[in-house]
Amino acid sequence: MTPSARGFLFLTALLLGGTAPARAQNPALPLFGHVFIVVEENTDYASVVGNPGMPYLNSLIARYGLATNYVADTHPSIDNYFMLAVGAFEAGNDSSWNCTTSTGVVSDDNIVRELLAAGKTWKVYAESIPATGTTGCSAGYYLKRHNPLAYLDDVADVPAQASNLVDFTGNFAADLENGTLPHYSFIVPNLINDAHSGTLAAADAWLEANIDPLVASPLFQRDGLLVIVFDEDANPNATGCTGSGNDCGGHVACVLVSLFIKSARFASNTSTHHENVLRLMAEGLGLKTFPGRAAASANMAEFFNAPEVSFAPVSLAFGDQRTGSTSAAQTVTLTNTGTAALTLTSIAVSSDFDESNNCGGSLDRGASCILSATFAPATARNHTGTYTINDDAARSAQTLSLTGTGTDFALAVAPGSATTATVIAGQTATYRLSLAPTGFSGTVARACTGAPAKATCAVSPASASPDGITTRDIIVSVTTVAGTMAGPGGELEPPAAHELGGLRWQVWMLVAMLVTSMMRNTVGRERKFRTGRRQALGVALFVVLMGLACGGGSVVPPGRRGTPAGTYTLTARAGSVSRSTALKVT
Repeated sequence: MTPSARGFLFLTALLLGGTAPARAQNPALPLFGHVFIVVEENTDYASVVGNPGMPYLNSLIARYGLATNYVADTHPSIDNYFMLAVGAFEAGNDSSWNCTTSTGVVSDDNIVRELLAAGKTWKVYAESIPATGTTGCSAGYYLKRHNPLAYLDDVADVPAQASNLVDFTGNFAADLENGTLPHYSFIVPNLINDAHSGTLAAADAWLEANIDPLVASPLFQRDGLLVIVFDEDANPNATGCTGSGNDCGGHVACVLVSLFIKSARFASNTSTHHENVLRLMAEGLGLKTFPGRAAASANMAEFFNAPEVSFAPVSLAFGDQRTGSTSAAQTVTLTNTGTAALTLTSIAVSSDFDESNNCGGSLDRGASCILSATFAPATARNHTGTYTINDDAARSAQTLSLTGTGTDFALAVAPGSATTATVIAGQTATYRLSLAPTGFSGTVARACTGAPAKATCAVSPASASPDGITTRDIIVSVTTVAGTMAGPGGELEPPAAHELGGLRWQVWMLVAMLVTSMMRNTVGRERKFRTGRRQALGVALFVVLMGLACGGGSVVPPGRRGTPAGTYTLTARAGSVSRSTALKVT
């Protein structure tokens, strides 16, 4: 075997057909892309392990793993094969059971049914099968009882599936070369090459010639698992094998070859049987349902280094969140608790949630990274979603539950309230709006904009805290200001204090003229100046009155008039929600 072969898992297993082990929480397996099983015949453990006449198989044992307490299920061969494919005895230990029948005779759950349900591909590579799709009896060096998938309803009664029963010769090597090997391969050497009618040396030579190229291939080194198993030992009359047979098929060799084997020459003394191999191959491909006894069987994970993922916490609840807004981030710690590096292929969340992370493409054993999620609801309702992580752990994809409630509120004209108002300047217009929450609770500030000049718009109450259910009224009041009497240029008002200074020279001028007139008021000249004095007083009085009219008083500019007539749009706001109404001032 070439050094590159250590990337491939080759499992040779003979399972004991008794009561299945009690179901336990199975540790994680590596996630394999391709699994292969080769079934050899009628040889006990001691005749294989350490046998110098089987150098290739023993080189695999030295490199990879060996199940040292592996016991076949029954005698003769046929129900051992069914245990590897169906997880149950089907033939009553009758080697000729339904041999000549070409239609399906096994309707129980089986590996093909589960593979198809999971979208996986499969083939049987049966050496010396008479023709592709043969589901009938034995011929030449081919025995139907060594090909359990030929009995299944899911295969024999479905031509498209029956076409997956092909001859090993030519087809297997071609599929390997072309990169078209299926996810699951059941490999059946003929009677000469499986040690049934030939020698162990011939069986070993066949493995080296036909299986080592697979083990050495890039495809296998990337994601392969291989199982090589002996169906039973050489003693078909073993004590206790009467009829059904339970764990009486003899101690046989089971060799496991994989890139993920924990160490060279790894050995496990755990009691295992054919149903354990069925569980290993199915679960290793990512299947979630396992046929027959495999459902309650251990998965042989003790042989492998494998990544495994844990999360803390395992769900995120965001509570209430206003539509159109984004919540604060919540985080989850992802940890690789397995015994091999974890490769991450994708991390995503459902709509209405968003995510970021610092995980990168891989995590070493024991390493952690942080997943960070936010909630941004587009609609007001309860939202549920998932955080989905795809990786190369056996239970991928992992999912975390995400929940949150989108909330909102509406602002509308209250029933019975008008949407427009007409007032005379100086009057107050009142509108009644309603705030209807949809799950929303929290403080909402309210405001009013768009009031005309010299008018005020107020909202009552100015803020409120909806309870998520109850509709509340909002009163919007717009108070206008009436105009005053106006002179030719506008409204007259008394002079302001700063305007009085402009009158002082006029007043003093009038006083000076009066004093002068009094000083000159003599008897001899009284008659002469009387007429002039009256003229001067008239001129002064005219100047004062002009000062009062032109500068001593003031005209109210247009901005200080009452509320101007016109039609205005008022906008009431509650948070970011608004409602507009019309106001006509006359």
